[in-house]
Amino acid sequence: MTKFMRFIEALLLPTIAIVSAVISLGDVFNVFHLIPSNQVPMIILVITSMGLGTLAVIMNKCNEMQDKLENLLSKAELEQMKEMITHINPDLRKVLGNNFFSGMFHTLQTALKESKVQLSDSSTFRLNFKHMLRAYPKATLLSTSSLATSYLWNEKDMEDALARFIHEGGKIKQIFFVRSPEEAASPEMQVTLDLLKKIGITIRIVNSTRIPANLKQYFIVEARRKIGWDIPVNDQGHVGLSVITANPAVTANYCKIFETLWEIAEY
Repeated sequence: MTKFMRFIEALLLPTIAIVSAVISLGDVFNVFHLIPSNQVPMIILVITSMGLGTLAVIMNKCNEMQDKLENLLSKAELEQMKEMITHINPDLRKVLGNNFFSGMFHTLQTALKESKVQLSDSSTFRLNFKHMLRAYPKATLLSTSSLATSYLWNEKDMEDALARFIHEGGKIKQIFFVRSPEEAASPEMQVTLDLLKKIGITIRIVNSTRIPANLKQYFIVEARRKIGWDIPVNDQGHVGLSVITANPAVTANYCKIFETLWEIAEY
């Protein structure tokens, strides 16, 4: 904060106090009738502006205090977690290491503050994805995929879970990214698409070389923006660790991207 802004904040509250005192004295000694009537609206506007300015200063101070308290709480929690780790069985700590237990705390912090959790591997993804299908029956899921991520679905138990979800009233709409018409017509692509269509997934295909980079994102999101999954895929097609999120801004962005892709899909 600049020195000028600090000066304004320091001056504002005393000024309001002085103005309030003057108004009170004026009312006591009945001097307001001396003020021209055409000046009254301007005086009221000035007083109102000063009052709103004071409220803004108070809100700013409250936000600063909240940030400081959150930082202090985070430091206190971290110190408490370090203390708790020292009480864990030393043989467990010898094998797993302190970082293993610190990672648990970091996961909890991220879930609380950012409403997201990073999963450790594809098996954990599949397990929790099936949990989501049971937790949101009859929901509509919007997803983007490609041959790089198709292995996530190519297991019998996952196929059965998806088919059951759709049979019981759920819906899945999927954008499938391809890099060329040749890839779209390849035998591998046809096998994958046939499998997904057999399960009951509605598919449209988008050429990923013809869309902006901000639209080429891999995700799964519930259409009411309740829950979503980020599936990072780099330029070489390598799939990273997935992240499950309930952050409203993130899920809303996924829904917006999907709607755009669905409209521009070529076939």
